[in-house]
Amino acid sequence: ICCNLAPIKQGAINTLGFPRLDQLAKVARDEPTHKLKKSTLLYAPTWRGTLGKIDQEVKEQIEVCRVLSRELQGKYTIYANLHHLAKNEIDMSQYGVKSVPRNQDMNSFLKNVDILVTDYSSIAIDFLVLDRPAILYTHDLETYRQDRGLAVEPDELPFQMVKELPSLTAAIKTAKRPSAIHKFSRANKSFLGEVTTDSADKAVDLLLNFKRDRNKSSKHRVLIFGGSFRQNGITTSLINLTR
Repeated sequence: ICCNLAPIKQGAINTLGFPRLDQLAKVARDEPTHKLKKSTLLYAPTWRGTLGKIDQEVKEQIEVCRVLSRELQGKYTIYANLHHLAKNEIDMSQYGVKSVPRNQDMNSFLKNVDILVTDYSSIAIDFLVLDRPAILYTHDLETYRQDRGLAVEPDELPFQMVKELPSLTAAIKTAKRPSAIHKFSRANKSFLGEVTTDSADKAVDLLLNFKRDRNKSSKHRVLIFGGSFRQNGITTSLINLTR
């Protein structure tokens, strides 16, 4: 693909896939018939506060943990992955769930998850690679859409949506694999494309062995695209990276 945008001028754009999904893709390849033990459940809600401030919405997330623990205890090992600001203030063990370790890479952790409960987080799309059930708890859909916007509408994904907390555990107990839902093929094509197990290797190889025209400058021009630069964790990570 050619790029002709000033001041970058003409360069090459290589489509390599998603390096962060390499591990999950290997699991899906090596365990295509993974038996759903329904033993490990992860609750991973989206952060709704602002940088440096814990929003009142955390109370709702705590209540979800209470309900999951009360109604599913003994049937699942329940983990919660809340925003790090919330983790600093909340001891999840008092609500009957385990907290995902702070330094744990989430895509490595997802390999051991049998069912995911989330809302508008992109973790649902990553989890789609494994073809394991997920429930989207979207109790504040209209408010979230208006205040923060959505990159993907939840009903485009092959997961069951639940808008009321009392219905959540029933949905978990009857959850299906995404491939058993008619939206699966379209969602795979739209949001994942061709997922491979060696995207990271390809990216590193490209950076180390990239060849330029000898008549041009020997310096490599690297573009880091940060999206819309909204005030969120992604923008903060990018700013820290450039420092």
